[in-house]
Amino acid sequence: GFLLKGRVEIYLNEGKDLFEVSFYDKDENLIKQIDEVYFDQLVDVIDKNVEYTGSDYEDRVNETYQVI
Repeated sequence: GFLLKGRVEIYLNEGKDLFEVSFYDKDENLIKQIDEVYFDQLVDVIDKNVEYTGSDYEDRVNETYQVI
């Protein structure tokens, strides 16, 4: 992704029926952990921490992947 070059780990906390999302860099160092994520929030939480860069996102995608 544009923001994270590493690994994402998703853990289901069955007792709360919520997810914990952890972000690791290439050296397996924990960068960030977000607790109590609902199922319908997973895509947004991961996208905002791995890929989406804000207002310049579409330009970066076009530049990197040469999308028309």
